[in-house]
Amino acid sequence: MNTTNDGRTHSPKEGATPAERSRRYPAISLSKTVEFLKSVKEKIGNREISRSMLANVFGVKPSSGDFSTKLAALAHFGLIEKGTGGIKISSRGIRILSPLNEEERKGALLEAFREPSLYKEIIAKWGGIALPPNFERVLHRNYGITEEAAPRACEAFMKSAAYAEAIGSDGVLNLAQRASAHEDLFTSGSRQSINLQSEFEQAESFTEGAPIEMGESRPSSDYQVFDLALTSGRKAKLVIPNELESDDIELIEAQVKVVKLQVQQRERRKEASPTKARDMGSQEQIPET
Repeated sequence: MNTTNDGRTHSPKEGATPAERSRRYPAISLSKTVEFLKSVKEKIGNREISRSMLANVFGVKPSSGDFSTKLAALAHFGLIEKGTGGIKISSRGIRILSPLNEEERKGALLEAFREPSLYKEIIAKWGGIALPPNFERVLHRNYGITEEAAPRACEAFMKSAAYAEAIGSDGVLNLAQRASAHEDLFTSGSRQSINLQSEFEQAESFTEGAPIEMGESRPSSDYQVFDLALTSGRKAKLVIPNELESDDIELIEAQVKVVKLQVQQRERRKEASPTKARDMGSQEQIPET
């Protein structure tokens, strides 16, 4: 069995020499993948659909090479997910197509760029370092990409990095700086919440002087207020409108994932900071072939 650029397999012709197999990787860039995601959204919305039915919607066969390549890219970047009735657009995909603000969209694009296993390995090795001019050969020699597929894999990676604003004009993968910039999203959200402070105070006013158990909902005519217990004795407050739609829940879930990503990025930077100076002097260089 041979593997195509999108990871699909096919049987070699009888008598033919088996071709070298390449590891799985996104065969198209993140920008082209998002364009395809937009088309999927326009045709099926957020509902689940089988692969064969989705292919039918686009007027192609499920085995079509172009369709398979695009569908595989959606999966590589985490823009679709499996459901009970087939596949559907993921919460990350929703944050890209219908973001609360531009920062949320940029954060979701950065998440998507970091999702493919190949990209994770490259980022772990080359984050904060200029990529070598012979990067195609590096992909072939060090990351399991066939020599034939290396140019396409390299092009998809570089264009994806640029689209996610994860690489500078100097060729340095600057994900740490991009992650730091997205921390402003939480601050921005805090500023926006101040505008609703008077409404939230009205929602809580009826509870003055009355004890409330952590995790208990305090309903009002417009809002529900949830007091949540966190670690180290800290507390959080969740205030949501009484009338919600399913799309609202998806947006809330997406926002929580953004906060989770911010926390993970801060933890990774804390872990890396003690060894950063030592590592800068001992980066392994991959020789040209």
